[in-house]
Amino acid sequence: MSLYGINSFDMDFVNTKINNQKEYLNALNFTTSNGSVKSLMEVSMSANLSARYYAQLVNKVNTLQQAMANENLTPVFMTITLDGWLHDLYANDYTRFSDECLFKLPENDKYGYLRTKALENQKFDVHDLYMVLRWNWDRFTSTRTYKNMKKSSKVGYLFAVEPHKSGVPHAHVLLYVPYDYITKLKEDFKRIFDAPMNITQDESRLSPEQIRNGELNGF
Repeated sequence: MSLYGINSFDMDFVNTKINNQKEYLNALNFTTSNGSVKSLMEVSMSANLSARYYAQLVNKVNTLQQAMANENLTPVFMTITLDGWLHDLYANDYTRFSDECLFKLPENDKYGYLRTKALENQKFDVHDLYMVLRWNWDRFTSTRTYKNMKKSSKVGYLFAVEPHKSGVPHAHVLLYVPYDYITKLKEDFKRIFDAPMNITQDESRLSPEQIRNGELNGF
């Protein structure tokens, strides 16, 4: 386990937290529209709790792969991690927050008025951070590169969000695109998802071949 930066104390902490969540969800029931009684655990799609989560995710991946198989597209796997200062806001820590950070937050009805929330030094919750992920992803799919690509070719993607141990969300994306667009898309990725973890090359995460190919931690 030490190879992954995890020790026995981490495992005990996580397992205790997961068991407490299971007990809580199993203890709360509701009645459906057809009169059946279910626990919250039965309908949970949590990555850490639900047996259905990975089965459904694999099914979606297989469906997407089959749909893209005859389109001559290249799969790109992306991991999108939020910057460290956003992790800080989840703990209500504004030590690393600056005016530059302010413009990396949405401020509208669709994604939330998070610049205002930050200016008031309010604590960010998981939903706020998820909205930051979605806002940045929608910015990525609104770039000129992406729009031009969609005019000339089919494009498909699967966007899945999972929590870090802290509860802060991150995203995994399986994106099918024409090979000729990958270089431009990577430049857009580096500009929009500019957290160091996304745009650097970590030798502990990437193989020598991946590094030679110019792959990044997140793309």
